[in-house]
Amino acid sequence: MLEIARGVITVTDIVMNHWGVSELDTADPAVLTWFLQDARARYPSQREIVALMGHGAAPVPAFAFAPATADAVNAAAQFPPLPKEHEFTPSDITDNSFMDTVTLGSALHAATNQGADPFDVLFFDQCFQGSLDTLYEVRQSATVLVASPNYAWLVAAYDKYISRFNPGMAPAALADDIIGAYQSSLSADHPNAIFWVRSSDVVTIAAAVSNLGDALRNALAAGNADLIADAVKQSKYVDTTQCSRENLQLGPPDELIGLDTFGAQLKVNFGAGDPAGVTAAVDALQHAMSRVNKLARSGNPYLAPDEFWDYRDTLTVLAPLPPNSPSAVAWRASLYRDNAPFAARWMIDPTQPVTVTQSLAFANDGRWDEFLADWYNPLTPTIGAWCNYSPPERTTLTDAEIITLTATTSGTDAIALSWTPVDDANASELRLYAVTPAAIALVVAATLPVSQTAVTLPATTPGVYGFALLAHDAELNGVARSAIITVTVATPPELFLPLVTR
Repeated sequence: MLEIARGVITVTDIVMNHWGVSELDTADPAVLTWFLQDARARYPSQREIVALMGHGAAPVPAFAFAPATADAVNAAAQFPPLPKEHEFTPSDITDNSFMDTVTLGSALHAATNQGADPFDVLFFDQCFQGSLDTLYEVRQSATVLVASPNYAWLVAAYDKYISRFNPGMAPAALADDIIGAYQSSLSADHPNAIFWVRSSDVVTIAAAVSNLGDALRNALAAGNADLIADAVKQSKYVDTTQCSRENLQLGPPDELIGLDTFGAQLKVNFGAGDPAGVTAAVDALQHAMSRVNKLARSGNPYLAPDEFWDYRDTLTVLAPLPPNSPSAVAWRASLYRDNAPFAARWMIDPTQPVTVTQSLAFANDGRWDEFLADWYNPLTPTIGAWCNYSPPERTTLTDAEIITLTATTSGTDAIALSWTPVDDANASELRLYAVTPAAIALVVAATLPVSQTAVTLPATTPGVYGFALLAHDAELNGVARSAIITVTVATPPELFLPLVTR
């Protein structure tokens, strides 16, 4: 644990003294609760802001896999096995663990004396946490909640945040400064939305969404499913589909939909005074959401420059995708029910038993789940795939030989890599991993003979490139590895000649 005070960073022995180990898994709810309680006790403050940084996923209930009935597959065979271990960053994923939404809510609930002593601000510095279900789950843990409904870029502008704070500021003012500093740190190729909302307003919004669900059920019973489906098509989505070619495309079959555009389109389709009460329910929802404060930017994301992201909504809910959607597509909806515990299947291995142990709080308390149950054809409860959200099982090479990898630009369109020779006699092949400016994960760029110590790769796209090298033996066990290094290919200067009239 680090202590940062008066410009000095101190590495403490607090973790070792309490736990007897030097590193903890912060996705363990007991660890998160302890850390927050310990920090509050050690450093009592007039204002308390909790920032949760890391990779985020759309809301999911609590679930548990049954004990494996067969020997686990050797992790070393599951390539790409390269660990992403940058200390003190979201890329430190040694434990490969995951905290579901319900467990997160429970950890924060415990850290705040069962909600009796909430934090002033809870800042989700991670993707996809601007969901009504996530915010409802943690509603008692903080006075004000800050979240991004779609991608949250790793700005980490904490120097800007802290320099703006003072103990006399109200929680809303602190949250306003966070989203302002965050947004001002982004460039045009980082389209985003970020907002803050009072926890008390989350409760009001949740009640309005339940009432909207009731009205939509009335519309379904009256045969107006087509009006709902059209509104869904015209609405804005966030990118929850990362396991197929729809990755980085905002639209169906993404499962989270923006309440702002969905509500507005429902009003257009149903009109004032509709018998089902849809427009009246949307009016009430829009009034409940009027105090949500947001900043947003549209544009072409550098991850997918051919895509245009125009998500400017705030809170999201599970979308009513086509009613005949397979359970593997609408899998979050298949789990969105209030009768936990119940059995589910794992899409990756349907023979693996899994149990949903606790439902999401809003599925328990609200009625949006009842609308979705009426909307969809019967769905089989299914645990889907996270792909880029949850890292695959990776080999941790604790005693491996270290390869020193260096990278330099070669001209304006190439990168030259060189590395120290691998001494391990068991090494049979090198695998070079690379991530380009338009990608979001390391992939195998080349397989090389162990004797090779240099290579030059094309780099025609300006931006940051990442590389890492792994040596493995004949059985694909890792025996040597490098750290992940980066190199930046500069953007060529553009010269715009003046337009002169003669």
